[in-house]
Amino acid sequence: MATPHKLLTLAAAAGTFLSCWVGLASSPAVAESMSPSRAPEQCPAVTIIAARGSEQNENLEPTRYHPDSPWVSNGYEEENLRALLQAVEARHPGVMKNVQVLPLDAEVYPASLYIPRIAEVDEDVTPQETLRRVATLLSHTPPQEIAATAINGLSDSVYRGVTGVPRVVAANDAALGCHPQYIFLGYSQGAVILEATEKEVQNNTGGRLRGAVYLGNPLLAPGDPSLIGQPGTGHGVLGDLPVNSRTLAATDPSHRVNYCLAQDFACDGGLNSASTAMNNGGGAHANYFLKPGPGDNATVDALARWIKEASQ
Repeated sequence: MATPHKLLTLAAAAGTFLSCWVGLASSPAVAESMSPSRAPEQCPAVTIIAARGSEQNENLEPTRYHPDSPWVSNGYEEENLRALLQAVEARHPGVMKNVQVLPLDAEVYPASLYIPRIAEVDEDVTPQETLRRVATLLSHTPPQEIAATAINGLSDSVYRGVTGVPRVVAANDAALGCHPQYIFLGYSQGAVILEATEKEVQNNTGGRLRGAVYLGNPLLAPGDPSLIGQPGTGHGVLGDLPVNSRTLAATDPSHRVNYCLAQDFACDGGLNSASTAMNNGGGAHANYFLKPGPGDNATVDALARWIKEASQ
């Protein structure tokens, strides 16, 4: 059934985000690969819908988060969200036993944002070397071509993801034959995808969206009460838009986490963050749960608490 929405489409060029409004109509059917792997007649207490960050399409490792769990992910949670979920089980043993992790696969959400990489993750590059690499890149590829590729890829990715999420939830309910609680878990572009669908999913499921955790959220609004971490500004690059982390929220603040690391260009905007990201393969934005962070335990504890609530 076609359901029109007024939603945000993100576009990016040369490492910065742009935005525009689009009207969304009907979307393709959910891929068969989204069907859950499960034990017969078992219903999870919680289903986590996970949406990875831009261009995270390499470290796809189907994962069982508790040795006795019947649920195995399809691997599309990728490394940052996988590390977070493993931390939840390690810090709260047994909590993931009856949790289904259902990441959005490439058919539903491509996670596209092609911007040429100037530096590898953890590679410290001097400003002079950054300029040299940018000049070399532009000598081979015109900037307008880089921008067009990024914008077209991101627009398609966001469109497909936002229209696909409600269908994934409906298809999962139908496949399970039961009605689990849902938790959204999104990183970077994945945070935008999930946040844009919160209210629709909450309405469609009769209030079964239990909570939402977002890492490096570009839509982080100034003063958002769900912010944790120690960012300098806590201001997403798209946080001033009419649709942001506060206006799109469909849960109360106690069931939300926006985890933002200092100098993460996506959620802690500023020239210093942008410069650090360009010179160091994404800077802090790439580090969530791959390196220790000041909000790791608070994020893990919140997610575990919501799972325990839903399991009672």
